[in-house]
Amino acid sequence: MNKKQSALAAGVVLAGLASAPVMAQSATTLYGVVDAYFSYGKMGDNRKTGIDPGGLTGSRVGFRGTEALGNGVAAVFALEYGLLNDANEGIGTTGLRARQQFVGLKGSFGFAGLGRQYAPGYYVFKYDAAIGTPWGPQAMLGIKAGATIVPASPARANNALNYISPNMGGLTVNTIYAFSEENQATNRRQGDRFSIGAEYANGPLGANVIYHLGRNMPAAVGRDDKKEWYAGGSYNFGVVTLLASYQQVEQDSDTNKVYQVGAIAPVSSAGKLHFAIGRLDHENSAMDATNLTVGYGHALSKRTTAYAFATRVNNDSAQDATFVASAVGQTGENSTSLMVGVNHTF
Repeated sequence: MNKKQSALAAGVVLAGLASAPVMAQSATTLYGVVDAYFSYGKMGDNRKTGIDPGGLTGSRVGFRGTEALGNGVAAVFALEYGLLNDANEGIGTTGLRARQQFVGLKGSFGFAGLGRQYAPGYYVFKYDAAIGTPWGPQAMLGIKAGATIVPASPARANNALNYISPNMGGLTVNTIYAFSEENQATNRRQGDRFSIGAEYANGPLGANVIYHLGRNMPAAVGRDDKKEWYAGGSYNFGVVTLLASYQQVEQDSDTNKVYQVGAIAPVSSAGKLHFAIGRLDHENSAMDATNLTVGYGHALSKRTTAYAFATRVNNDSAQDATFVASAVGQTGENSTSLMVGVNHTF
């Protein structure tokens, strides 16, 4: 091949390289949580002792990934599944089976996703001194109030469109619409859910306001829409963080309210004390309840935490709020629960 032909061939190769598409950068991560705890509970004549999964946070295994698409835009996905790691159960059941399953895009515009996702109400654990644990007042009393604004399965939405704004000077807006996919002749929105939240986080101050609307929730003919409001806040004074929240659930002319206050105090570089107290003010006053939770968490490493919590619930005559011990046949009795466990993330 002469010099002219070599130069021409080199030019063709370089031109081909210049016109070839750039390989997109992508990454997929396996992650998870393994959490188990010893539990003891007493409610009236009922007692229970055992090992349970998912105390400090729910046990899970998941995959998440990103692919850079150019111009600051990336495709993202998450597939996350709950684990019942105290027995031969593997992937959990019902609301624990699939925690998240979505695909979406993120960029300077924020995030937009489709699939099973967290509604804004899930993130109330940020303003809960019991940090969203299922025995704390925020989760336990919120569920007893019929709320979906709770750090638990009711705050996850199927068939959902989710948009989260970029951070605007500490303010973030999160909105979601979930389709029930009911095949109704007269009310095709029956069972649909709409949620919006606005969260402000700047330095030691945090605040969140949330609204959830459920059309004829649960999806049953004759039920009114379920309307929920929540306001929560926290302030870190250094020696202690104070947290408080109020929420309200309205449906069928009934109104249930939950009040919650608490504190988190570091006692060492690795340990924190937790104190939370909450009150359920039910439309039926005989179903009121008070939850007092205290606990201690100690970071053994960046990924492993040991914890111990105790919860006392005082129930009115028609209420059966409890955590460890069964409420069967014990309506109106008070309950006491003790949990000691280990949480490991990977």
